[in-house]
Amino acid sequence: QTIKLKRDGDKYQIKLPKMGKIRYRGKLPEEFTYHDSRIVKRYGFYYLYLVISIPDQTMMQNTNMIISIDVGIKNYASVLVMDFGDENHESNLLFLTKSHFMKQQRVKSLLKRRLKLQQIVSYKIETNKKNKLDHPYTSNNILKLRRKIQTIDRQFQNIRDNMMYQMISTLVKAKPKGIVMEDLNIRSMLKRIPYDAKRKLRDRISKS
Repeated sequence: QTIKLKRDGDKYQIKLPKMGKIRYRGKLPEEFTYHDSRIVKRYGFYYLYLVISIPDQTMMQNTNMIISIDVGIKNYASVLVMDFGDENHESNLLFLTKSHFMKQQRVKSLLKRRLKLQQIVSYKIETNKKNKLDHPYTSNNILKLRRKIQTIDRQFQNIRDNMMYQMISTLVKAKPKGIVMEDLNIRSMLKRIPYDAKRKLRDRISKS
């Protein structure tokens, strides 16, 4: 069975298999073409992804501006804005840095609580094994703790996505002539770093 999208006045209704019709609260463009959709489970929650296409729109560009982005580890991104003048052919440089979201106090407290919950889960599993329970990994208390860990992972991912969306929105609103960004093969970089020797660096690269 397929997922169907139907327009109901100013709003939209989505027909899901075995669930029926649900109302879509998000905003969609006035003109678009619906192609496909899928449901994904992440961190214990279900998300519906819609695949649509929007007609080409002309956008006024600032023909004198070029933005260069350098992704880092200490700082999340370094942005170099180059504005070339028309008359004197001179360039005005503006260098901006975006601090890493891992430095936020909210993220540090979430990771600290997540580590504590994981330690409690490990302790409970070992206790269940010693008591020779039939299902040492899926007791009610362990399932509750794992749901709390999934909630923390979801909050962490939302903080990361929110910062990325803010950066993308700022770059798009600038309407530059071009955006230059380095292309790094993160997977090959992680393979070259020994896990035991540089665990923190490996973790920081994987979360960037």
